[in-house]
Amino acid sequence: MALPHGCLNADFIIGGSYKYTRGGPGACWLAIHPRHLDRHQPELVTLDTGWIARREPFAFARGVTERAGDGNAWMESTPMVLSVYQARAGLELTLAIGVERLREYNLRQQAFLIRQLQAVGVHVREIHPRGAFVLIPTDDVKRDVARIAGQKVVTDGRPGASGRGGHVRLCPDLLTTEAEMVQAAQRIAHALRP
Repeated sequence: MALPHGCLNADFIIGGSYKYTRGGPGACWLAIHPRHLDRHQPELVTLDTGWIARREPFAFARGVTERAGDGNAWMESTPMVLSVYQARAGLELTLAIGVERLREYNLRQQAFLIRQLQAVGVHVREIHPRGAFVLIPTDDVKRDVARIAGQKVVTDGRPGASGRGGHVRLCPDLLTTEAEMVQAAQRIAHALRP
């Protein structure tokens, strides 16, 4: 979803580039509205920072030190360069293709996968508007995710709000083919048979 930061007037926006844009673990970010950074003594500060959050990170001074006067004041530790570098290529791909085109393609993939699942008798939760996931209702998330994993299909699950039941989640990747989705639907149906 394309979302201009300024339109929200949000204090903070947290995001990640580790899934859809192909970054690795640690490719996440925190955007802080400048109104919280443009003060000598900001009202909002993080309670936990690392050495790189200091005004002079390479001074290696012991004890309490002054924080950086910009977004670095919120840094934890040494940035995970590999994850960020990997995410950069994914972001470039996303921008080259276009967020709207990717979203339309993902919705077509989901519709195809849903038809395949329904054709083999797997119930799918209908949600409108759709997010990025196809949801399969279940009364035991851990069991069903494990069964599906046993069929070599990568998925995950989320428990229901009450802690009982929940959903197995499927999210076709940009590179997932229709043949792979047909095969995944068949394997999921096999895994979920009583």
